[in-house]
This record gives sequence, structure tokens and C-alpha cells, in this order.
Amino acid sequence: MNYEEFYYSIDCKFPYHQETEWKRIIGQSIEIGEDAPFLVLHEICRVPASEKLDQVKHMEMYKYWKQSFVSPVDFPAFTRQFLTQNSTLPQT
Repeated sequence: MNYEEFYYSIDCKFPYHQETEWKRIIGQSIEIGEDAPFLVLHEICRVPASEKLDQVKHMEMYKYWKQSFVSPVDFPAFTRQFLTQNSTLPQT
């Protein structure tokens, strides 16, 4: 699967409630490379209003992504702020 095919396979179709599948997708994004892992991060951070996702599961998904992907960008500060602003996570 190439980058474009990957993008269309997850865009607005992310399997938030299927842990095995979202873990597979995270791994696949890393194999594809480029900014594919960031496409996954975008899907993780922007849960559609039509989806109901437990806060703990949401953070578990993000933490799994973070530990699977190595980057020089400071994700904890940026993503924590984004998740806090775009979900029902408690402010810290």
C-alpha cells in the first residue's frame, strides 16, 4: 500500500473501537513512512463528534502511537494540549 492509498483507507474511517486494528494501522503507517504516522496522529486527535470514545482509551491510543514512533518533535506538550482542547479530557 502506498501513502495515498493508506490516507484514503483511514480518512474518516479510523477504527477507534477496534484495538487490534488501530495498532496494526499505527505499525503500517511507520512502515509506509513519510508523514503517514502523522496522518494516524491526526485521526487519533480528531475523533469525530459521531464517535464516543472513553478518555482513558483515547489516551491509551495516543500513548501507543507515541511509543511506536520516534521523532525529534516534542509530542507530549503539543498533543496533550491538542487533545485537551478537542476532547473531554480534564485540563491539567
